[in-house]
Amino acid sequence: MPDRTDLPWVLLPGLLCDGAAWGSILLSRPKTPAFTPTYRASRTLGEIASAVLREAPETFLLVGHSMGGYVAFEMLRQAPKRCVGLLLISTQADADTPEQSAARRDLAGRARDEGLDDIAKFMAKLCIPKTADNAAALRQQFAAMAHRYGVDAFAAHQDAIAGRPSSLPDLPDISVPTLVVGTVDDKIVPSQRTFAMTDALPDAQDLRLDTGGHLPMWTRQQDCIKAVRLLSENLSSS
Repeated sequence: MPDRTDLPWVLLPGLLCDGAAWGSILLSRPKTPAFTPTYRASRTLGEIASAVLREAPETFLLVGHSMGGYVAFEMLRQAPKRCVGLLLISTQADADTPEQSAARRDLAGRARDEGLDDIAKFMAKLCIPKTADNAAALRQQFAAMAHRYGVDAFAAHQDAIAGRPSSLPDLPDISVPTLVVGTVDDKIVPSQRTFAMTDALPDAQDLRLDTGGHLPMWTRQQDCIKAVRLLSENLSSS
């Protein structure tokens, strides 16, 4: 097997995000092979993860943002030996509460009936805090990314996320070097849920950011680049 730091990265975007979400990380590692999948409009995480695994390199470092973290956990359940390192950003291992699942399904129905215009604007405000540098421009970029994602995928993936299992029981068995990144002001995934994963994972450290909202790859670019570097260093020393 080649040096693990030379292996390709599989970058799993969050809900309403595509490959553009990873711009800063990709630019920081121009020589590193990277696979940024576009999820199929499936209503189960198991099907989404299976599709990604079919297209992904045989062995990889896995990066998951938000929904991408949920997909990552499912990939690890299906093919644990293919992943050699894990970076989790603004995500959690908990399942939704019944109330959260119901709210997601209501939002999926609204998207099917009304389109994504209002939802994209609302989600942009949740993901990008107004205190972020160039917040207005970043929110416009997020809305454009959401429209590329599309209504069908958004609605299907809300159903998939709503029905996901808890990954908390799986955390002690994830033995690869892991780095957990989150922001205290995340309005979508509470930071306490993000950082609770650190103690449960056998080989994990975390990077706690005071601000940055739900999309630190855009709002805290240098910190996310630092996270990639830290994970690479951990892989080199393990």
